[in-house]
Amino acid sequence: MLYPPFTHCQNQTCNHRKLLKPSFNEARLYTLHRGVLPVYDISLYCAKCLTRYHATYSVTNAENPHATRDFYLHQGSFVHVYETVFVEDALCDFFEQQMCHSHSSSTILARVYNRTLSRMTSPLSSKLNPEITREMVLEAFFLHALLRRCQQAAILLSIPHGRDQDHRLDQALDDANARMAGTGQPQYAHACDHCMQLIQGSEGNTIGFIHGGVTDGVTLGHTCCHVPYCQVRLNSVKDRYCAVHSSLADQCAVEDCTELRIAPHLTCAGHRELENQKRHEYVEKSKRKTEETRRLQKDSVGTAAGQNTQKQKKTPKADDPKKPKLRIARNYTHNEQLFIFCCGVIVSRATFFVAEAVSAVNKFLKETFPHPALIPSHIFYDNACNLLKHIRHIGDDHFKDSNLVVDVFHSHIHSGEDEFCQKNCFPTLFPVLKTADGKWRLNSSVAEQTNVWFGAFQAMTREMSAIRYNFFLDEMITLRNEWMVSELDKNNTHPRLRDLAGIIEEYENSAMQL
Repeated sequence: MLYPPFTHCQNQTCNHRKLLKPSFNEARLYTLHRGVLPVYDISLYCAKCLTRYHATYSVTNAENPHATRDFYLHQGSFVHVYETVFVEDALCDFFEQQMCHSHSSSTILARVYNRTLSRMTSPLSSKLNPEITREMVLEAFFLHALLRRCQQAAILLSIPHGRDQDHRLDQALDDANARMAGTGQPQYAHACDHCMQLIQGSEGNTIGFIHGGVTDGVTLGHTCCHVPYCQVRLNSVKDRYCAVHSSLADQCAVEDCTELRIAPHLTCAGHRELENQKRHEYVEKSKRKTEETRRLQKDSVGTAAGQNTQKQKKTPKADDPKKPKLRIARNYTHNEQLFIFCCGVIVSRATFFVAEAVSAVNKFLKETFPHPALIPSHIFYDNACNLLKHIRHIGDDHFKDSNLVVDVFHSHIHSGEDEFCQKNCFPTLFPVLKTADGKWRLNSSVAEQTNVWFGAFQAMTREMSAIRYNFFLDEMITLRNEWMVSELDKNNTHPRLRDLAGIIEEYENSAMQL
């Protein structure tokens, strides 16, 4: 039996009125160690304020179309996913860790649970399906993670009661995404001996410190509007245009063609043959990709954005007319930009819609480190020289106290005739980055290593809405950071959270004295 945590109404106007009118609903509780348990969800009612109390939330005036589910600040040991589905916290944690560290999809997790953990030797005597589904796994993940974030921020979660399940969490997830953007990661203030090191003088005294991080892009994205630079969200991941540009959906999918398409096709009569040819190419490409996947290793990974991700363009014959460009596939954002401390802790993430342009990277870095006092002493980037050129061109002095350096892994590409890079961004220009025996103090290749892990979420997130996509990736980063910090602690690198307010105050006091 799953009861509400209260026997009396919590509304102050009800004078601690006793809750009555119990309602019994048959349900299933999915647990990690005890399998699937048949339970009854018992709710109690206050006739004065029209509030019904469930095991994890209450609803006031449920018939009102604007009614909300108000979750309790202190939850029990399970989450109420669907009307007849409860999932134990321990099982939610298991699902989250499997997603984070082994990139297990919700389909695989549901299959594994039903085959090994459900502990059902015979069907339960109920009309309810005892098997967990991929949808249940995903909803349990999002609700459990959302409740955890709200509890950490001391925020009471409130979601629509009458809205359909697919979008019930959207506004709450979007609010959580806004809190996480830029400086919201719990490990944002992280420091350890692998990313921040004191520099000793010739007499053994401390003469300064270095603090390093790396930014890089990973080819990963969510569906977006076909209109370039449009960032209005799609109503559905299947849509090609947002609500603002929805009228273009009736137009021929060939670029610069103003004719209307003839449903159910995406092109006009004049470009029908081109559409059929393109669809045939997609089918053949899908077959080849499936065959290649079978031959590759089990764990596929993403690619660093901007690195050999674009196919070489074929040079058309001189006598061949230029083929019209047909866009029938869904459009995806360009890449995810990460900032990672040199120890492997991911500090920030942002979606780049069109390209990994240096102007976008500059904006991302300023949003990640809004105050100059927070900027690491050395920022590694594979295109640091062009980023520095852009910053100097626009006269931006936000990074005047930091050094933009090409990471060691890509430094050989910038050698030779790139005089600006040789004089400003080449890693050998900064002796402080090396120890006395010639070893690099900071791991500037940490982004390449992190990209392997992060890029593997491409398949898992491909069909997610933009809101869920962002929440999911931020949660994966948070979970990985927790593991990373625990590993750093085991290796005696002294992971800690810095007093950022104190650092900013000290910086501003020093600036006033100059």
